[in-house]
Amino acid sequence: MAGPSPRVAAVRSAVAALDLPPGAHVVVACSGGPDSLALAAAVAHVAPRRGWLARAVVVDHSLHAGSAAAAA
Repeated sequence: MAGPSPRVAAVRSAVAALDLPPGAHVVVACSGGPDSLALAAAVAHVAPRRGWLARAVVVDHSLHAGSAAAAA
């Protein structure tokens, strides 16, 4: 199996570099856009390996038309 794409690996690496202690609580604000979904996915991948408690909260930032639908 080939493993993650370079972009996915880079985001996971950036999350892991936070170097939070085991038991840390991590909350990701997710608007439904591709960038926040990528961050949420990376945290979901890294958190159990680091012993973090991770959660995502959905936010509608109202920055563009359709943001409410993307957040839903």
